[in-house]
Amino acid sequence: MVKGIFDKHEAGKESQRESRMPLAATPTESGPANQTAGSIADQPADEAFFALARELSGLGEMEVSRAAKERGWAALERESKARNLAANLADLVVTRNTAGARALVASDAQASLAQMMATLEDPSTYELTDSGQLPGDLTWVTVLIKDRARKGRSRPREVSRRFAIKVRVTSLGAVVTAIDAICQKPWPREPR
Repeated sequence: MVKGIFDKHEAGKESQRESRMPLAATPTESGPANQTAGSIADQPADEAFFALARELSGLGEMEVSRAAKERGWAALERESKARNLAANLADLVVTRNTAGARALVASDAQASLAQMMATLEDPSTYELTDSGQLPGDLTWVTVLIKDRARKGRSRPREVSRRFAIKVRVTSLGAVVTAIDAICQKPWPREPR
């Protein structure tokens, strides 16, 4: 095969690829302007792309009401603010800044914040794993906190603790309204 590529005598001959009918075709009477969606499979590749592009271009002209666009942007903005607040809270929890964390949490959720901090022995890092919209002005964010925990006198093990944080975002700001622990896997049994 290498000999065929670099052989001067073979280079002058017409290759098998060049002898085939070219796929690029110019639009003719039977070109893309006169094709229907059912006959796309019968067209050369370029004409099929033309027909597909024409069909998809109609989607770009679809009318979306201004109110729907504004609702979509408002939802994205609420979710972004909620994720930022959850990241700040997780950072304060990991660094054991109780006063700072309490400032971000509503009075109804202070007990769940205390419980969250009590379940963590030696937190090291956090990660925001998921988020979504709830009815009204509420948004939820899932936070994964890596913790070095002990069981008895054993060495510390890295454990992932997950929390669902509910955030209320209004024009005045954002505040954490609930913190729930997500079920954790039980400790693996130690060998006997």
